[in-house]
Amino acid sequence: AIVVNVEVDPARLDEFLTVIELDAVGSRMEPDGGCVRFDVLRDQSADNKFVFYEVYRDAEAVAVHRSTPHFQAWTDFKASGGVLSQSVVKADAIMFSDGDLVDADSIFTDFEENEEFRMLEDQNGRHAPQA
Repeated sequence: AIVVNVEVDPARLDEFLTVIELDAVGSRMEPDGGCVRFDVLRDQSADNKFVFYEVYRDAEAVAVHRSTPHFQAWTDFKASGGVLSQSVVKADAIMFSDGDLVDADSIFTDFEENEEFRMLEDQNGRHAPQA
């Protein structure tokens, strides 16, 4: 996963929104299916600050992504001075909710079979008592 924080030149917000939409949508539509998630969030305290949350299946998928025209549009926007500041955090997913990467049914079954989980569910009224 990659988490990117950017501060965009306020005079170029409309251009930024066009470029980042191209990159995010293009990423999610990459034919190899390597981009699992690409979310763009706007900071509530500043209209020109954004967070991107990107998840790729593996390092090869990131390399493919970086070779695409939509990523190049983002790179060109940054190179032209549209981004005032940027920080990047690279992370490994340890708990992830994409059904293709995590077998949610087996996890739920594991919880259902766990006595401590059932007790918590019973206390919260979410699990019917077993006879």
